[in-house]
Amino acid sequence: MIIETKYIKVLPPSALIQDRPEPKWSGTTNQDLVNYIIEQELVIKQSNSDKQLLREFVNE
Repeated sequence: MIIETKYIKVLPPSALIQDRPEPKWSGTTNQDLVNYIIEQELVIKQSNSDKQLLREFVNE
């Protein structure tokens, strides 16, 4: 009797491991700065959401 062990590499979906584009600053006013900060926060939230999905993927 021969026992073989096969390892299968399972990768997360490619959409979860791609970088998020960093918002570029191009403003000149205080309102532009506020909008830029809001964009930065959105990118962080999306990135954290991706990390949560990766954790769920690993625990499946």
